[in-house]
Amino acid sequence: MERNYLLPFICASVIAHYTQTIDQLADESFIAQCQQELQFTKDGTRSFIQDIYNHPNYTTDFLPFNFSHLGQFLIYGKQQKLGNDYTRSAIKLFTTKVKGCSYVNTFGFSDLLESLPDLLQDPHSEQTRHSPFERLKESIKEVLLSSFLSKFEFFQEK
Repeated sequence: MERNYLLPFICASVIAHYTQTIDQLADESFIAQCQQELQFTKDGTRSFIQDIYNHPNYTTDFLPFNFSHLGQFLIYGKQQKLGNDYTRSAIKLFTTKVKGCSYVNTFGFSDLLESLPDLLQDPHSEQTRHSPFERLKESIKEVLLSSFLSKFEFFQEK
């Protein structure tokens, strides 16, 4: 009886081909899921964190090329007037993930950089125009001026 040594090789090749095809479909499905607009509801945010942000391929297949999720978080925070604490938290959330990336695509990152000035500044907010030190300095000036004006007559006499 003659043995056919090619049969196991053929079987292994077919299995490897179909496994690779299934992996590619899973990757394409994940990328398609990542490209959907984020829903900033309780369920939408939970779904994003569980299904996309914590997915093992997020730091290899999507985030290095596309920072749209961070942009969407910042846009939402600005629209809802959530303030600087929210903005810091959103940036910190994605900074943690970026540290897990082996590289960052410059074109993907430059898209984010172009939009950051608009997303981070609110011209109507006094807090975004001044640093905490500047705000403290202004408060001290106001207190001193108020105190001086209330005791102006006393200072005139001396």
